[in-house]
Amino acid sequence: MVLTPTTKHEAAQIDAPLGLASFFPDSDSENDADKNGSDGEFDQCFETQTVELRGESLLIRQYAFHSHNANRVWPGTFNLLNYLLEEKEGGGESRSEGRPITYKTNWGSVLELGTATGVLAIRLAMACASNSNLLPDEEKKLNFACNDIVTSDVDDEYGEVQENVRYNFEINNFHSKALEDEGDSSGGIPPHVTHTWGTGWRNSATQCDLENKKFDTIVASDILLYVSAYDALVKTLLELFSQEQDLVFVMSWNRRMKESAKFFELIERAGFIWTHEGKCIYTIVKERS
Repeated sequence: MVLTPTTKHEAAQIDAPLGLASFFPDSDSENDADKNGSDGEFDQCFETQTVELRGESLLIRQYAFHSHNANRVWPGTFNLLNYLLEEKEGGGESRSEGRPITYKTNWGSVLELGTATGVLAIRLAMACASNSNLLPDEEKKLNFACNDIVTSDVDDEYGEVQENVRYNFEINNFHSKALEDEGDSSGGIPPHVTHTWGTGWRNSATQCDLENKKFDTIVASDILLYVSAYDALVKTLLELFSQEQDLVFVMSWNRRMKESAKFFELIERAGFIWTHEGKCIYTIVKERS
């Protein structure tokens, strides 16, 4: 993992999250008083850093504060991307020879929960069929890690997460659909669903005309910080899996929190089966009835 500061605003120091809050809009935050200040305004600080991920250098803007901690590049991102972008044996040779990389798995249509800065989605989009002129047919599908991507994070009051995800895609040369024909574009910015866990995924997806979208894979890194959010997360997973039984949830979680066991107990009770794949990666599928 390499994080290199490139630009700063107000000399922000953001080596660690500045506060903890739950994933619910009406939750109290220990930082509310500091955030609002005496005049009710908050001057956001940020730092843009270079992040090295699987052979690519990305520019990522990280905020000094967000009420739901969706402002950081979290450590689990690196393990998760290594897993999702694992290449077939000999893939390194094709990279050095300029031939298409062959991935071990094509994850199909991907939904990321807890997108935060968008760093994982951006790197995954660089290996996505929807951003290539090649068709993702059976012969070529393993030249791509996925077919398309949708990002998602909390429906925060000021829309900071969605705006920051869009900004980070743009500074990495991705463009809106209207500008995709530009010759130097890395591809289109994927749709983003603002969704607070447990509140009804379909209603949130309708705002983006994605209520009927079927996914093959859900991905997420470091989303088990708040035990109070586990029940709501399981509700959202149940709703998503009800639309597609063959869905798989791939998650990274490398924090030693004994409370994390509650999440795995909840998903087992809800009819899910989880497997530790090693290196802090977990796959979760719905038990067949």
